[in-house]
Amino acid sequence: MPRLPRMWTRPNVIVEVVNRTFQGRHLIKPSPSFNAIIVGALAKVGEKHGVGIHGGAFAANHFHLCLSAESLRGQAAFMRDFTRKLSFESGIAYDWEGSTFPDRYRSTEISDEPEAQIDRLTPLGLGRSTSSLPYRIRK
Repeated sequence: MPRLPRMWTRPNVIVEVVNRTFQGRHLIKPSPSFNAIIVGALAKVGEKHGVGIHGGAFAANHFHLCLSAESLRGQAAFMRDFTRKLSFESGIAYDWEGSTFPDRYRSTEISDEPEAQIDRLTPLGLGRSTSSLPYRIRK
């Protein structure tokens, strides 16, 4: 089955990125030490590739991020390096060999309208109400 092309309309547009672990396994379980690794990786890789991180939520088997990048190539490089770091660290933490994220991430462009952005961030626990997701990144 062919892969869907990445949509990219303009620089610095906010996109929601979702990535799931291998077979939906609980390989990125939030804990204080693993949360520090996630935040550190987001900061380091985001700065390296010039990607703005507007919000995110992590569950045991997937994560959501709201990002903006100068180019599609920058976004792809960010996701490559971030998932590689997360995969490496989860392999150490949970004695897992192999890739934690074998599939492509899914990205959806979010409208520039403030209401649409708030509605998209709400399920992540960053908008109008709180979420039941176990971990939320807040700056």
